[in-house]
Amino acid sequence: MDLKSMSLGERIAAGSGAVFFVALFLSWLEALTAWQLFDIVDVLLALLALVAVVLPLAKATGAALPIRPSNKAILTRVGVIVLTVTVAFFLEGADRGFGIFLAVLAAAGMLYGALTMPGDEAPSRRRERARRPLVEEDYEEPPPGMESWRASARHAEEPDPDETGARARRPVDEETDPGPGSLQPARGIEERPRRERSFEEIEFDPEPERTETRSRRLPPEGPPTPDR
Repeated sequence: MDLKSMSLGERIAAGSGAVFFVALFLSWLEALTAWQLFDIVDVLLALLALVAVVLPLAKATGAALPIRPSNKAILTRVGVIVLTVTVAFFLEGADRGFGIFLAVLAAAGMLYGALTMPGDEAPSRRRERARRPLVEEDYEEPPPGMESWRASARHAEEPDPDETGARARRPVDEETDPGPGSLQPARGIEERPRRERSFEEIEFDPEPERTETRSRRLPPEGPPTPDR
């Protein structure tokens, strides 16, 4: 047990819990101890005082307790409960003894020690699983039935060193100039670079003018009428 590893707040909380447990055996009200005054409250106060002592000592010994909240949160609640109960009986009771004065001071010390403790993270129940990076691929041990697929995928991804070296050593003119004896496609209209025109440059045909024509009534065809 390494008591030096305990903080000042933990020491105050543990010492105050021990003093409060001893105060339960002293006179509280009318020369009666806490064990004689109460039926269930005294047991509850004794358990809370032991919790205030055990938690800091367990941390000093290095024992990991399976509890979800942190020690600071637990001891703070313990101090609030114990101080509230003892102060309530201290204010309502008559003929107070030395034990109840000592119990009030010890309960205040438990709460003060819990509040001054350094905050520590509660132990998490969930364990983070080590994630494998997506980039890494194990080609040495393929799964059963995937040997051919893994080998083909590997050869497809890895470039051929001979081909890359030949491309690097090839001069630029050899790639661009096919030579005098090779056939070259004629540069037609389709291969010429097209220049995109803006909306202002586009010429639209004027709308043809509409001419209204009136149909003329022609006389019916037939023999001419004689003049009278």
